[in-house]
Amino acid sequence: MTYQEVKRGDPVIVRTYGGYPRIRRIWGIDGAACLVVEDRWFRAVEEGDLSYIVSLPLEDVFRFKPDLPLNPQAPFTGWGSLQHIAAY
Repeated sequence: MTYQEVKRGDPVIVRTYGGYPRIRRIWGIDGAACLVVEDRWFRAVEEGDLSYIVSLPLEDVFRFKPDLPLNPQAPFTGWGSLQHIAAY
């Protein structure tokens, strides 16, 4: 896939400080950054409140795998097994 094939609202896994995983939704890709938003704030962003958007480097955004057991309370050790969003 190319960046253009990633659709707004698609879920992704993001790597936060310390290696903690979070599930977010894509808002867009801007150069070397991916704009993401928490699911609970996605509707607010759609309605124009862009304050909930977070910009992350593409290397910290990965393809969503629904069967992956993620614990947001513990660092994830399997980052190397995930596919970067840039490889979509």
